[in-house]
Amino acid sequence: GAEIVTYSGGSFNLGSRLYDNRPEYLKALSKALIAHNARPEVEVFDSGHIDSVEFLIEAGLPPPYFYQFICGPKGMLRADWPAPSCDTRN
Repeated sequence: GAEIVTYSGGSFNLGSRLYDNRPEYLKALSKALIAHNARPEVEVFDSGHIDSVEFLIEAGLPPPYFYQFICGPKGMLRADWPAPSCDTRN
């Protein structure tokens, strides 16, 4: 099986398409990651998506958590956005 799985941090629009990643879906995905011994790569399209790692923590998935910040497309993080430190070890 897969070792690392894309975990979109939340819903977002890209062009005219809605990528619907509701909290219920993210919670179920978190449990499936644990069941399959896979690690998430959390895609952050908006700063609020950073908080979705809480679903992983609640499901019992231990750190580390990997983040990918998607910057530039309209309606998402700006390309010149100063990304925060995401060190979850503290």
